Amino acid sequence: MKKVEIGSAQQGKGPRLPRANWHRGEDINEKLMTVLMYEDFFDPIIDTDRSPRVVNIYRCQFPDLYQAEESAELKTSDGRPLILKGDTLITYRSAIKRIYGKYFGELDSATQNGILSVLETYSCTLRKQIRFSDGVNVINNHQIGNMMPFPSSTPSMNTLRAAAYYDYFDRFLEDVRSYYVNPTGFVPASKLQAAIQYQHGYFDFFKSYDQYIAQNLLQDFVGKDLWGITDFREYVRVENESIEARSKRYTVPEEQR
Repeated sequence: MKKVEIGSAQQGKGPRLPRANWHRGEDINEKLMTVLMYEDFFDPIIDTDRSPRVVNIYRCQFPDLYQAEESAELKTSDGRPLILKGDTLITYRSAIKRIYGKYFGELDSATQNGILSVLETYSCTLRKQIRFSDGVNVINNHQIGNMMPFPSSTPSMNTLRAAAYYDYFDRFLEDVRSYYVNPTGFVPASKLQAAIQYQHGYFDFFKSYDQYIAQNLLQDFVGKDLWGITDFREYVRVENESIEARSKRYTVPEEQR
């Protein structure tokens, strides 16, 4: 696999931040924000969306959901307790595969560099510095607005969502909406919908689609037709707007994170 220049990793030190604004002599460390909405939670050791620090934020932001998990109120259709972990809502890697027809590592250098340039534009600004590459592969956006608690049971909604919709979260929300139209009489039309039905206890906790959206702070993903976007730059622009707007909705104080 070809090694790329932007966002390369320092040997023995893990991924470092992309080289945003280095040509202007600015110090990246001075640009790092402590405000929750601009923070990069990337964890090089474990999946960021279920890392201890991120899960702690979930627990502080969504206490009623975790209380329901701990009291075994969330159940599968065969009565098994649901366990919450985490999920990344939108992934660059899958979108690249859908838009370009190949995964990032399979693309030619010119196309890779074009993708990295787009990601740098929207990941590295005066307000935020978000890792988007480890020097070899693209890294997904790990702002808090792109992560949420999610059931971890099998069949995995995370895996099926990626397979069916390339992690386009707007498409997943349409399936969720279809479940809430008639929860007791829902007839799955796909493997993903069957997984939704099997883990219905999680969705039933929220009572309705509108409550699912509101309680999970997903308002900024509603009505966004990411699936209809075929230009990668436009896709990254729109999804970054949604992620940043959702990040603003988190209210966990700094001392609790």
